[in-house]
Amino acid sequence: MILVVCCAANPCAAANSAGPSQPVSDEALRLIALRTIFPGAQVTINPGKGTKYARPEKPKAGELFFPNAFVDEKVYSVTGGATNEAEMEASQDVVSQRYSKTRRVKIRLFRWPGENGAGLLAALQYDFPGANPAMCCLSIGRLVHLVRDAEKWEVGNQYLLETAHHSSLQRCELLDLTGDGLDELVVESDWGGAGTASSSLQVFDLRHGSFEEVLNTQSRLEYMDQDVFTQVLDIGRTRQSNDRQVCVSKTTMFEGGKPFEPPRTTYPCYSRGDGVNPQEVKARNELLAPLR
Repeated sequence: MILVVCCAANPCAAANSAGPSQPVSDEALRLIALRTIFPGAQVTINPGKGTKYARPEKPKAGELFFPNAFVDEKVYSVTGGATNEAEMEASQDVVSQRYSKTRRVKIRLFRWPGENGAGLLAALQYDFPGANPAMCCLSIGRLVHLVRDAEKWEVGNQYLLETAHHSSLQRCELLDLTGDGLDELVVESDWGGAGTASSSLQVFDLRHGSFEEVLNTQSRLEYMDQDVFTQVLDIGRTRQSNDRQVCVSKTTMFEGGKPFEPPRTTYPCYSRGDGVNPQEVKARNELLAPLR
């Protein structure tokens, strides 16, 4: 995100035993994925609790809830220098100007839909312990397509999630939203700014071996005391739209500074392509280019 000789130790067998939409749990294949994404780095299992920037699981009364979808995933230490500009930013101590070389990584691994075991989809959430980065890049949410050529896995297409005030993923799963039997990737990822706490709701078409974004809206937004709402994906109504729209249920607590008691519920649908900014995505993904 296979051409093999089958044997008892074949890590691909365990991957194929999982359901097509379920995460791959085979430890050997998860380690192969990490070592492919971070070539030359040392990868070990870490009994830690995950990134230090993740939001608390129990918010204060009245605050929006930002669940951590990776809270139960294993933590890995990946040791090696930064390999791209995004990692340079996230590994920096802005006071001392020193850089951490150890990543604290969580991974969720899937088989890439429609590639018959020759592709994997890795969703990564990681930070650098000991670093003190700028708020533009507290931690990294990264999507990676791994492809197998004969006996070797390689990194294919990648997608860097928004890094500003980013701390965790709220959702990451494969779902058939069109009813054609082929899954799309649904991701919710938090971000923020001055007076703003939010999470995205993003849908990716995977049919062409890349992360083709077809929707980018907000699943949560709290903008000072002006706008507060949540949006929840409605899978049934989305499938009924025949691949034309992505539908949600929206609960609004504040709009333009006006409170709603009780909160107002509406049922909007978004056209495929809404909220997608190819120029912004291109500029952000360039931060994943290898350092020279």
